[in-house]
Amino acid sequence: MSTMLEWSSIRGHQRVKQVLERAVSINRVHHALLFAGPDGVGKASLALALAASINCHNRAEDEFRPACGKCPSCRKIWQGIHPDIMIVEPQGNVIKTIKIAQIREIQKSSMTAPYEARERVILIRDAHKMGAEAANALLKTLEEPTSRMRMILTTDQAHLLLDTIRSRCQLIRFGALERDDVRELLAQCVRADKSLTATQASMDVASGFGEGSVGRALEILASGLLEGRAEIIDKLKSLRPRHPADYLSWAEELARDKKKKGALNEVLDIIKVFLRDVMRYRVSANHERTINTDMVREIERWARAMTLEEIIAAIETLNNAQELLARNVNAQLVMERALRSLQPNEHQSSSLHMR
Repeated sequence: MSTMLEWSSIRGHQRVKQVLERAVSINRVHHALLFAGPDGVGKASLALALAASINCHNRAEDEFRPACGKCPSCRKIWQGIHPDIMIVEPQGNVIKTIKIAQIREIQKSSMTAPYEARERVILIRDAHKMGAEAANALLKTLEEPTSRMRMILTTDQAHLLLDTIRSRCQLIRFGALERDDVRELLAQCVRADKSLTATQASMDVASGFGEGSVGRALEILASGLLEGRAEIIDKLKSLRPRHPADYLSWAEELARDKKKKGALNEVLDIIKVFLRDVMRYRVSANHERTINTDMVREIERWARAMTLEEIIAAIETLNNAQELLARNVNAQLVMERALRSLQPNEHQSSSLHMR
């Protein structure tokens, strides 16, 4: 059995687990659960572990027990071949959506008893990506639930779901994982994926950048984003107070070479995370919560050069820039304004270059 799907191996979410354990033990699992929370924190894994526990042959109906991993039901679920466990995911080459045909398959299943399970479990991943037609079709199924079918919807954007769908589900909120949990799970993913190579130092930094999401940390590690951090911070530090051409040329370079909005967001994220480290150090004078653990000397240098108010203002500038990029405002203009506002003043510049 995959350790990633064992109840005890799913990190964090103790309150969520207690709620679900109680519901299973008294046979009161809601017919529709909405697992809402950050992407990459284990919502789908916990949903499958719940489905396995519900249907485990070695569990009595009046108790909660994690899936045994050995009975025919457990083995089929881990292998992805159980006839009563359906996983619905967005489809498409460019824009992925959950289509009406997929919801009709759910409706068809709801009309018959499970083939061999105690309860049929339907997992709908990224449920917010349903089109209007699919969402309305699902709503009809939620309005007329069957006694031996449970649906679990997962989403990191619950606000995009129809109000009527949300109101018919029991909302289960997931929070971000602790950094130690992200670090350990990230190491497991790297060991399992032979195409990934990473040092312990890079995994430590990625776990911080992930902000409580293993999925996000894994994406960052695979993207190569971490390799360019020092160069970007050095470039920012080199902007001269009385030379506006410095930030204009850098903004032009970024807009030209990083045409994709996501790539520009990554540059802004690198600066923003670094400044958050600076702010934390400025307040606490320690690196207990530092994300850029390999840049502590530079963080201390920036903390001496900037006041707390200046750091907060700089982070707000970056947030505003990202909002403008999301609204498709001219990328070069956005980056010019952002970099100009981040340009070190003469006092900061002299402090940053002191050795």
